[in-house]
Amino acid sequence: MKRYIVTLTDAERTHLQTITRKRKSDSAVVKRAFALLAADAQQPNPATDQQIQQTYHLSLRTIERLRQRFVEEGLELALNGKKRTVYTPKTFDGSVEAHLIALR
Repeated sequence: MKRYIVTLTDAERTHLQTITRKRKSDSAVVKRAFALLAADAQQPNPATDQQIQQTYHLSLRTIERLRQRFVEEGLELALNGKKRTVYTPKTFDGSVEAHLIALR
């Protein structure tokens, strides 16, 4: 049994259909929109995860995570994902920069 059930409101369904019709968004966003529309439990025959996998070439784990993100965090985060917060430390600090200038 599925742990996370996708049930779209009319406004969410309309928004997803607009994305899929225009296809001006990133291709990953369009694929996620198609997958959410197919997984909607309120339609007469919602697609199974295997059908979604074969139709839209997504892994089962991706579909499960998409469902989870939609249920827990909402439509926009499910479509676009979270902003990355990984920061790389600075390569040069003040002393390294001063040494480089002195060498030059």
